[in-house]
Amino acid sequence: NTFDVVGNVDWTAANLGAYKCVNVAIEELNGSDYMCTLVGIDREKTVTRVAKAYIEYEDGTILFSNATEKQIFESGIKNPLIPTDSINKPADPWVVYHEGYYYLCFGAVSSDGYGIYITKSDSLFNIDNPIERVQVYKGTEDSRVASSWYAPELHNINGKWYVYAAPAIGGDTSGKHSMFVLEYEGDSPLADGVNTKYTGLGFMKGLNENAWLNIDGTYMKHNEKDYFIWSDQGSLKIAELLGPTEIGPYHTISSPKYQWEMNISTLNEGPAVLYHNDDIFVSFSASDSQCDYYAIGILEFAGGDPLDASNWTKWEEPVLSQNREEGIYGPGHNSFTKVLVNGNWVDYIVYHAHDKSVTDGEVSTAWNARTVLAQPFYWNTEGKPVFKPVSKSVY
Repeated sequence: NTFDVVGNVDWTAANLGAYKCVNVAIEELNGSDYMCTLVGIDREKTVTRVAKAYIEYEDGTILFSNATEKQIFESGIKNPLIPTDSINKPADPWVVYHEGYYYLCFGAVSSDGYGIYITKSDSLFNIDNPIERVQVYKGTEDSRVASSWYAPELHNINGKWYVYAAPAIGGDTSGKHSMFVLEYEGDSPLADGVNTKYTGLGFMKGLNENAWLNIDGTYMKHNEKDYFIWSDQGSLKIAELLGPTEIGPYHTISSPKYQWEMNISTLNEGPAVLYHNDDIFVSFSASDSQCDYYAIGILEFAGGDPLDASNWTKWEEPVLSQNREEGIYGPGHNSFTKVLVNGNWVDYIVYHAHDKSVTDGEVSTAWNARTVLAQPFYWNTEGKPVFKPVSKSVY
């Protein structure tokens, strides 16, 4: 991986061998062909090593691509951002960036029962050490719901904050879960600080009442209309959101099709919407969440009516899957956020994975080994997201 940067050349991936320049950093991506510009390179020196955050010259000096990455590199920040034993539950991580702060929404058990929590942090890389940690809803005070709330998500919809989560239905001994809605009218998710409280509006109307699992609901906006996407018995459904707690007729946009979606359990779940310019993508997780083969895939929206399944295309391969060399297994159930790097916004995916491998027949302990990780992703010249393999690196 030694190459000479002397001379005025066009910095394409071909000039850099297997390296690709992303933003102002350089990343190994095995022969990408994207155009890029290197900033601050001393073209009179010979580069002997290119890492994700720095360039090392033949004389031993190191040039960092920007101050943010230098800080990350020198501080030793790496994945996981939230370890297994954290009180900030390391499962189904939902992170929202709002006016300079990162808000993490999750459900957890505390001394006073099960509740929905939101934390506030000044950095994505510091979400396990938040400025504030507030129980915004105490589930034990609402007889409509039981414990074990699946995958709470925080969304700003038409000026109000909503949490969509899937608790067990109160009084139902079968273990059914369905989508429940919380509402808050503050200017930010924790506008009232430690006194912030969300109001329980009730279960979502219009879902398949015969389904044992209506879970992982998320929000999408397209052409000034609101939509709701969720997992119904392992398939992804979409419907127009008529109001905070009601949907219109629903339609299936994804069911397991490829082998990587069928390991131990055959299912699609955990949708998250990703916007880029005028394009919409939906990530989702597939296979059993307790196995090593849990992975993240992509649905691509072609435009037109989102309720028409023919307008959605599923990518044939997952974009994130296990990396045994890094000790990261079963990555899934993600959210998307952004980080300001050297004056430019860089997209990040935040996901959970377990840090111990499990065999196909012994998956029951995997949920207790989940951690939260984050890494950047980029966009190719066709406007499609490009993800690198999961790793301990956060840049």
